[in-house]
Amino acid sequence: MDMDHLRPPYPPAIVARDLAAVLNERSVGLKGFHAYRIYCKMIASSQNVILPNNELSIIASKFWTREPKQIKEAYQYLAAEALALFSSPSTSITSVNTEINKCHRLLYLNTRI
Repeated sequence: MDMDHLRPPYPPAIVARDLAAVLNERSVGLKGFHAYRIYCKMIASSQNVILPNNELSIIASKFWTREPKQIKEAYQYLAAEALALFSSPSTSITSVNTEINKCHRLLYLNTRI
């Protein structure tokens, strides 16, 4: 079965606050792949696709290995940002937006090389 419709888009259409909302105490080691996998699961749910977690992980892993470096970096940044929001919910939206803008500039520069 073709599962390309579950592949997360780039740039990510998810924001750190959405990702932070689904984190829990076990999410301390959240990495880019984990953010990507969570997003795959959100996409699957929005399309009423029900998959066991192990199958979803396999699909997300196959997508992840094919992604170029700048896409992986974007999801790594998203994961770090979501963890920061989860750890400190009182973080101001202004400081978060400043960090997002810095990341976007870096990603833009990386794609221009």
